[in-house]
Amino acid sequence: MKSNPVKFFLLLIPLLLFQGWLMVYHQESMIFAELPVELPADVVINDGGKNNVWTYTKWIPHSLERKFFQISQIRRGSIHTGGKTLIDEHVELKSITEFIMYLPRALQVGLLSPFPEFWSGEGSTSANTMGRKIVGVVTFAFYFILIGFLYALFVYRKSALFWTMLLFCLVGILLYSYTSANTGTIVRTRYGFYMLFVSFGCAHLVQLLQSYFKNRAKMKQV
Repeated sequence: MKSNPVKFFLLLIPLLLFQGWLMVYHQESMIFAELPVELPADVVINDGGKNNVWTYTKWIPHSLERKFFQISQIRRGSIHTGGKTLIDEHVELKSITEFIMYLPRALQVGLLSPFPEFWSGEGSTSANTMGRKIVGVVTFAFYFILIGFLYALFVYRKSALFWTMLLFCLVGILLYSYTSANTGTIVRTRYGFYMLFVSFGCAHLVQLLQSYFKNRAKMKQV
């Protein structure tokens, strides 16, 4: 798969234009949690009571910190909603530093959840209890398929198009890992991004198996 700069920019430019359109024309409708005007570093913002909800940072632009604060508040709402599939409910991400420290865990949750602890046990309904067992089987299969995706990383390591797709999907998955502490919600919302990884992994596993059986057949003929 050869990298074509023209195709790369044809893919990248619409994504950037779409993001710009969202920021310019949908800004007012997306405002739901606002930081105060710029404050000195390390100032702690609370929710009007004893709960600290954010520690202000000085080393990034205020407009960018506002986005992180909004993500933090969405996650806080997700935690307070509750549920039987909460994960890392003790992590509320109250500063930029906490966002950075949580990145490896967010990748783990986004790419490998639901974890085995959610493959069995009682759900909120009998259907959810059965769903846990089904999800366990599917997730185990996905773990195996992701081995093929690692091979795809090697095959397309020089492809700018592939890495653009990979980065776009990772950002989408991470967004849901950060905003939600509910495993069920993460699994549902990451689906479109995650299935691209699964598709690449499945295709390359099949390719590896085909190569293996062809080589085995040739050895038998010798």
